[in-house]
Amino acid sequence: MNKKIIGIIVVSLIVLILPLALYRYFKPKDANPLQLSQIINDTIQYNEFIDNTKDFSGEHLFLVTSNKEDSDYIESALVRSLIQENEKDNFVLPLEKLETGNAKDLTVTQLKDKLHIENSPAFVYLFVDDKGTIDIKSTFEYYESNPFTKEELKQWLYANDLWVGPMPDEN
Repeated sequence: MNKKIIGIIVVSLIVLILPLALYRYFKPKDANPLQLSQIINDTIQYNEFIDNTKDFSGEHLFLVTSNKEDSDYIESALVRSLIQENEKDNFVLPLEKLETGNAKDLTVTQLKDKLHIENSPAFVYLFVDDKGTIDIKSTFEYYESNPFTKEELKQWLYANDLWVGPMPDEN
């Protein structure tokens, strides 16, 4: 009789403990979503950049943004998605954010003259020499009427040697 009771207790403990142990062993790892601060290395105000170009010598990849919903979409959906798809940063240059939202009296003409864009958000690949002269290498603008996709952004980055990650299959 005692052996039966002990046997029942042992089997009951195994039935109760085994699923818990298996759950803990096979439990999914916690996701570690990237924060925008991990993706975008620096935020610079437009006026600060234009007024002090000598301080920014070298190559830069800017995400030019304003206080529009499209800018939030580019940052949170497209850029974050590009990085998370391979769990690493495949940009050749650090991605910097050039914020135009607080620039007073900023016109389309000024954007066109300085950065060769008419709209934000936009990606601007440029070089600033030691004298502060800006040489625009390439631009990629987002238009509400003709938005680009993550794959099109990846193609532009790849075409400008700014992307080292995998490319989509060509059909």
